[in-house]
Amino acid sequence: MRKLTLLFIALLFSVNLLADEITFTASVPETVIVGQQFKLEYTVTTQKVKDFRVPAIKGFDILMGPNSRVFDNQQWYNGKVTRTTGIT
Repeated sequence: MRKLTLLFIALLFSVNLLADEITFTASVPETVIVGQQFKLEYTVTTQKVKDFRVPAIKGFDILMGPNSRVFDNQQWYNGKVTRTTGIT
């Protein structure tokens, strides 16, 4: 019974290590004049960002971009590395 309990605890611990918290944020200026250019920025915070694609928005013309950038921001929390990737 003790071996089964230890195995169960080990499985719970390993599942927690594999879990990856993802944060997604979209930001724009508070006010935009009709016809004025503005920047729409998506930010995804996770351990690994793979193949992030910017969604199409009807009625908007893309004048420049998307540009990808990887911030120099790395955080270590409880043994996990978190990197932030932004797409503008």
